[in-house]
Amino acid sequence: MLGLNRRNVPLLASFALRTASIYAWYPFFVVFLGRTLLMPETTIGAILAAGVAAGLLSSVFGASIADTTGRRPVYAISLAILAPATMTLALSSLETVAIAYLVASAAIYASGPLARIYFSELSPPEARSQALGTYFATTASMAAVAPLIGGFVIEGYGYPALYTMSAIFATLAVMLAFATSETLEKRAMKISKALTTLASLPSLMKRPRLGLYYGMWIAVTLTLFAPLSFIVLYANQVLGITEAWIGIILACFHGSAALAHLTSGQVTRKLGIVNTLSISLSSGSLLLLMLCATRDVMLFAVLWVILHFVIELHDVPETEFIVENAPREARTLAMSALVVAILLGRAPAPVVASLLWAIDPAYIFLPPMLALPAIGVFYLKIRS
Repeated sequence: MLGLNRRNVPLLASFALRTASIYAWYPFFVVFLGRTLLMPETTIGAILAAGVAAGLLSSVFGASIADTTGRRPVYAISLAILAPATMTLALSSLETVAIAYLVASAAIYASGPLARIYFSELSPPEARSQALGTYFATTASMAAVAPLIGGFVIEGYGYPALYTMSAIFATLAVMLAFATSETLEKRAMKISKALTTLASLPSLMKRPRLGLYYGMWIAVTLTLFAPLSFIVLYANQVLGITEAWIGIILACFHGSAALAHLTSGQVTRKLGIVNTLSISLSSGSLLLLMLCATRDVMLFAVLWVILHFVIELHDVPETEFIVENAPREARTLAMSALVVAILLGRAPAPVVASLLWAIDPAYIFLPPMLALPAIGVFYLKIRS
């Protein structure tokens, strides 16, 4: 039922710890920049956008290496870089924090899409949907617990203690990474092979279904991540919610995501990949628009939690779409191409949000209305 076996459990445990390491500090990072380091919103937006750009490059190049030399070394090295980068975030210098964030972002995006393909390859083919559902539910559960703990650590001990705890989680994740099995035959590390694989990226983009899929994600991510980039800052500065309470809300937020992941595999099998994706993303866009209309803290928190449940239903069909439509020898690259598409939309999103914030903070919730036409075009084209 869960789709687990002795091969995929070590990777699941490692990725869960990786998730805990990131989500203990990442949801509060904009508050750390804005309230502790006193950065203006435009500077925050620029740093977040630069982190996305770093992640874009590391995701693509890391995937090309993983497809030619093996999954495990790239995954383990990415986590080994994440641990010291997270520790460095505790420093108060603007330049140091910005560089550490770029390095951490590169490590996060190099390991994220790779882990999905890696886990699916380690899982039984006949139970892949269930295994992916378990994978996403487990990591979402860690993402729920981590900000809850992180919020109270900030309140009691401050941000340096938070970053130290996160670095310890990342170090444990590295140790578990070496206990996983490789899914590709051992090959010598040759940059030329990695570059050859990387050169196949345009051909993946030209595949009709994949090209349309990537285009839809660029448009959807740009519009959805404008509000999502600043939603924690909005909750803190506009609605007056403290870090500890934000941690509690995020725990419920990611707890709802865990439930979504547990049911996503079954929903996908019943409704199909395209239907599940379209319903999830369009409903999430509408819920973000609803957040614009309320200043009531309780209603805002409830809508925020429901939002994450709805949006996270897309993770299983998102991965299944890549596995079904990309050649096996380039699956990791195809998944990273999806991440590239997402990051191309996500990179300018914080800048857009900061500009809208300057007019009125509530305006950050308006861009999602533009996601609906892109989702509609994707649905109609794929179904035709």
